[in-house]
Amino acid sequence: MTGSTPMPDRRAKLVALQIVVAIVILDQFVKQMMIDLGSAGSLPIAVTPFFNLVLGFNRGVTFGLLATDHPYAPYLLGGVAVAVALGFWVLVIRTPRPDERLGLAAVIGGALGNVADRVLRGS
Repeated sequence: MTGSTPMPDRRAKLVALQIVVAIVILDQFVKQMMIDLGSAGSLPIAVTPFFNLVLGFNRGVTFGLLATDHPYAPYLLGGVAVAVALGFWVLVIRTPRPDERLGLAAVIGGALGNVADRVLRGS
C-alpha cells in the first residue's frame, strides 16, 4: 500500500513494554527510598538554595484535585489511570516512530507507578 507507515514489529513492542516495566520498578524504588528517608527524619534535603526534596502524599489527581478520604477513591482513580495507560498502549502499538513509542512508554510507566501507589499506599 502506497503512503502507509509500517507498524512497529514485535521487538519494538517488547522494548516498549520493557521500558514501562523498568520505569514502574524505578518509580517504586525511588518512592520507597524517599519514604524511608522521611521515616528516618532525613527530610527535607536541601538540593539548592531554592529547591528542597520533601515527602508529600496526594490523595487526589493533579494539584490535589478530587482529593478525598473515601475508601474507594484510590481504586476509582487507579482505574482511570489504567484505562488511560491502555489507551496509550494502543498508540504504542500503532505508531511507527521509535521516539514516540519511548515517550508513550515513559508516560505509561509513570501512570502505572502511580496506580501502584494508590493501591499500596492509598495516595
